[in-house]
Amino acid sequence: MVNIDQFLQLVIQSSTDNIHYCYRQHDTYYFWIDQKSTRGVDISFGHEKIEIKNTTLSNPTDLLLTNILVEILLQMVDGTIVNEAEEYVALPIFTEEIIREICSIDAHTLLRLSQTNEEVTIYGPIRKTYFGKSMYKRLVPYENQLFVLAEKIEEVILKVQYQLPDYEYGNVLEVQYDAHPLVMKLLTNKTNCIVDKYDYILIEGKGKAPLMITNAVLNKIQPESWSLVDAYTMVAPRVTTSEWNAFVTRAAEFDQFENFKQKKADS
Repeated sequence: MVNIDQFLQLVIQSSTDNIHYCYRQHDTYYFWIDQKSTRGVDISFGHEKIEIKNTTLSNPTDLLLTNILVEILLQMVDGTIVNEAEEYVALPIFTEEIIREICSIDAHTLLRLSQTNEEVTIYGPIRKTYFGKSMYKRLVPYENQLFVLAEKIEEVILKVQYQLPDYEYGNVLEVQYDAHPLVMKLLTNKTNCIVDKYDYILIEGKGKAPLMITNAVLNKIQPESWSLVDAYTMVAPRVTTSEWNAFVTRAAEFDQFENFKQKKADS
């Protein structure tokens, strides 16, 4: 049985990179390198085995981090490494050639998923990154250069994870509807904010009731100074009163509030 506290201490001491970790559940720990990891690494400590998990779209940083973690574990236990098929794996687990192959395959998979799905959600160390049909248009020019495609995808994920301004997510509401909770975001012009993916977005307008639109609509009518980072994540700084009023006017053309209220009353 591994001394987990000792292992964590060795991990922190092992590299000049800023390795972070957190406890998840059931003796599972999550590791990532700040500012560099796209997906991170999970390690689950069992009585008879230790499971190390990499996920799709792990970048070279994540895979090299896995090498570091495995080397530390093997210093602490007398064990061997096997893959999911129970086949022996030699060190280092991830060579440069293997990393390029994995990243290229994952990039191709994401491209195909984005071609046919409105939303493909990737969970990162800090927040979700969204791909899908709207991102497919940005990525498809690189489909014949798969490792370049992987680098472009990595750029998007890293930007969403670490390079967004320190804005709030603002007022997020949960409404029970037809036995299912709906998550809604209230947008005002009182503060800078980050817009995520929601069931509906409520916009503070001129009337008593808010306007209600979807992310897809917002992505088409957003103020010019707002920037869409991935398929749904939007950086939304405060705008001038005239810009906000013009935005509200555009949103009113797509307002679904009355229709939603009637459906809720009928349910």
